[in-house]
Amino acid sequence: MPTIEAHSLNTPNPQIYNGNDCALTHEIDGKQRLIPDPGGHTELIYRFERNLQAPVLEMMWRGIRVDISSRQLAIEELGRKIERIELMLKVWTESLWDRPYDPKFPNSGKQLREFFYGHLGLVPITKMVKGEFTVPMDRPILERLSEYFHIRPIVAAILAFRDLSKCLQVLETEVDEDWRMRQSINIAGTTTGRFSSSKSTIGTGSNLQNVTESLRYVFISDDGWKMCGIDKEQIESRYVGWYCGILFGDWTYLDYCEGGDLHTAVARMVWRDLPWTGDLKADRVIAEKPFYRHHTRRQATKVLGHGSNYLGKPSTMAMHTKIDKGLCADFQEAYFDLFPAIPRLHAWVASELQTKGYLVNAFGRRRDFLDRHNSDETIRAAMAFLPQSAGSDDTKLGLLRLWREMGTRIQLLNDEHDAVYFQYRLNDDEREVVAEAQRLMRVVLTDTVSGREFSVPTEAKVGFNKGNRWTQNDNGEWVDLNPRGLDKLKLAA
Repeated sequence: MPTIEAHSLNTPNPQIYNGNDCALTHEIDGKQRLIPDPGGHTELIYRFERNLQAPVLEMMWRGIRVDISSRQLAIEELGRKIERIELMLKVWTESLWDRPYDPKFPNSGKQLREFFYGHLGLVPITKMVKGEFTVPMDRPILERLSEYFHIRPIVAAILAFRDLSKCLQVLETEVDEDWRMRQSINIAGTTTGRFSSSKSTIGTGSNLQNVTESLRYVFISDDGWKMCGIDKEQIESRYVGWYCGILFGDWTYLDYCEGGDLHTAVARMVWRDLPWTGDLKADRVIAEKPFYRHHTRRQATKVLGHGSNYLGKPSTMAMHTKIDKGLCADFQEAYFDLFPAIPRLHAWVASELQTKGYLVNAFGRRRDFLDRHNSDETIRAAMAFLPQSAGSDDTKLGLLRLWREMGTRIQLLNDEHDAVYFQYRLNDDEREVVAEAQRLMRVVLTDTVSGREFSVPTEAKVGFNKGNRWTQNDNGEWVDLNPRGLDKLKLAA
C-alpha cells in the first residue's frame, strides 16, 4: 500500500483512521485469498462469523440490567471483608517486618518478593516465561509458598484479598445511565473461535463472560421478563469422546459421558475410600461436598479429567487441585487404562502438527500453529483447540438459530462459551419457550463411518437474576439462598 502523508491532508483524523483501516483490510484480504483452502474451511467459518454479527450487536446494544440495591449491598459487604483482611495483614506483617504496612502490599510483586524471599529468607520460586526465568507472585506461586506452615495464614489472606478485590472491581464498574451493564464482544478475537469481551464502546461495563458465581445475582431480567440460561453439559469432554470415536472407532469415553455423570464417576476413581453407593445421583451428593476453597471434589476431578485430556502432568494437576501428586499419577494411569483412545488422540494431534502444521475441528474451523510444532506447549494448545473450538462453534450455532427463529419472542443477553442467556416475556408459555430454545440449541453431528449421531445435551435454568438459586453448604445440603435466582426447569420427556 502506498505511503500517505496524513499530516499534510486537510482531513479529520477519524476519517484517515477509518480509511486506512479499510485499505489495510482490503489488502490483507487479497493476500489471504491466494492461500490454498482445499476444504473451503476459511470461507465457511468467515460466512459463519459474519452471520454472528447481528446477534452479537444486539447483545452489545441491549446489555444486562443491574439491580441497584443488590449491587450497593454487595459493594458494602465486600468492602467490610477487605478491611478485615487488610487489618489482619497489617498486624501479621508489621509484627514480622520492621516497616509500616503498605496498602499496595497484597498486589505488589516487588514487596512480596522482598518480604518472603528477602526478609523471611524463603527459597525463591522461579518460572520460565518465553525463555527467561522470572520470579512472579501469582496465585500458583503463592499457593506453593503456602506449603511453609508458618506463613500459610498470610498467603491465604493475600489470595483472599486479591479475589475479593477483583469482585469489588467488577461491581464498581461503571454502568450506563439506564442501569444496564454493556460490553464489547469481539467475534474473531481468539484462536479457538470463542468470543472475547471487554468494556463497551463508550468505556463503561466490563467483560460479562467471566463474572464469578458469587456476583451473578446482581444481574437481573427486565420488568415483565424472566431470564433463562441454557448450558451445554460437559461439552468439552463430550467432544473429546467424539474425536476418539470418529478417528479411532473407540466410543468408550463418549459412552461414559452419555451414560450419566462423568465427573462423579471420575471422583469415585480418585477417592476410593469414600462411602460411595454405586448410584450416580446419590454419589453426586458426596462428590459435591466442599474440598478446597470453594471447589468440591467433583469440581477437582473435573479439572483432573480435563487436565489429563489436555496433556496435563500429575505435578501440575496436583498444584491446581490440591490433590496429592501420587494420587494424581495413580488417577491418570487408571484414567488412560480405561480410556486408551485419549493417549492415541494425543499422539494423533502431535503427528498432525508435524506433518501439516494445522488442525481442523469438527465444524471446519482451521487453526494454523506457528510456534515450534514439537514443543510440549504447542502440542497442549493444539489438543485443547479441538474440543474447545468445537464446543464454542456448537454453542454459537445454537445462538444464531435462537436469534433467527425466536428473535421476536426472546431477547438475547449474553454468550458464555458453552451457555447462552436470554429473557422471555412473563405472559408467554414458559415451558414452550424453553423447550423450543433447547431444540434450536441442539446441534447434531453424524459419523459417516458408523452412522452414529452425536449431540450435546442442554440444561435449562430460569429465574429473575443470573445467580443460582440453590447453594450447597459445608454439610452438603442445598440451601435456598437466592429465591429469585436460576433454578432448573425440567420439561416432560
